[in-house]
Amino acid sequence: MKQPVYYLKFTENAIFTDAKLNIFFNQLYTFLMNSLTESEVDHEFLIDGYVALILQNSVDSKASADLRFSTSSKNIFNLLKSSMSSLPVSEFEIGEGEIRLRFAQKLITIAFNSNVMNRVDVDGMGVRDKSEIIKTK
Repeated sequence: MKQPVYYLKFTENAIFTDAKLNIFFNQLYTFLMNSLTESEVDHEFLIDGYVALILQNSVDSKASADLRFSTSSKNIFNLLKSSMSSLPVSEFEIGEGEIRLRFAQKLITIAFNSNVMNRVDVDGMGVRDKSEIIKTK
């Protein structure tokens, strides 16, 4: 039997100043890695948007400050869509290629991207390469 995985990198790296967000994302990654494979989640569920730019020391004043994650894995995206009601979120909306949820008064977007995304390793975490992040208003 496979040993359970406990993902702790959000807390270890203090990605967010709000500890509740770090714990939530640790739990989300733990759930995904134990439901699918560590490798798939590590390589295909990426921190995106403003947070990814900060982690790569490339803050762009045009970047949106929302919390964004992207995946090119239908397995990950479909698992998240079917599991939203069991997550500790205050509200969520599932669209064709995007899941929007609210946790700790933050809007979090998880987008499906059918294109393969370039992954950058930042402190052992999968982050979307800054050159691919679409700059918004």
